[in-house]
Amino acid sequence: MAAKISIRFIIIIAGSLAIAFLVYQYLQSLEETSIVFVASSTIEANTEISTEDVEAVEVDAQSADILAADGIQSAEEVTGGFALEEIESGEVLTLDEDTIVFPEDRQLYLTAAGETDLSAFIPMDKRVITVALEPDAAVNNVLEKGDWVDVIYQPGGGRYHVF
Repeated sequence: MAAKISIRFIIIIAGSLAIAFLVYQYLQSLEETSIVFVASSTIEANTEISTEDVEAVEVDAQSADILAADGIQSAEEVTGGFALEEIESGEVLTLDEDTIVFPEDRQLYLTAAGETDLSAFIPMDKRVITVALEPDAAVNNVLEKGDWVDVIYQPGGGRYHVF
């Protein structure tokens, strides 16, 4: 009978130790953190990304794996590059070539004088055109020099911007 009690006792102790170890491992995983780089403020499309635009945020490791699987590892990876699309404040900066022109490709978007060449941001399948209006047909001839007008731009995504 003493042998039965000691075997049960050993099984209970071993099970308790296993559960305690697993709980400890789980709690340790909750304490692990990782650094994720996000936009500190809204970065407008076709503008240069500076060090003030990038912020390091500490999050738990599991969230970092989900949110920033292809995120940048340092602010220097994007500093000096250009945003092709608007990047919202708090958005995780990723290695997406459709969103960011990286500094090593920067020369493709500059003129010989070092200024930003806005025509380089126009996609190859798009065109910019000027619509000419006859003076009599233009806003019933009430538009005069110095008047303020709205310029509406609608990219292919359907969201429009008013300038």
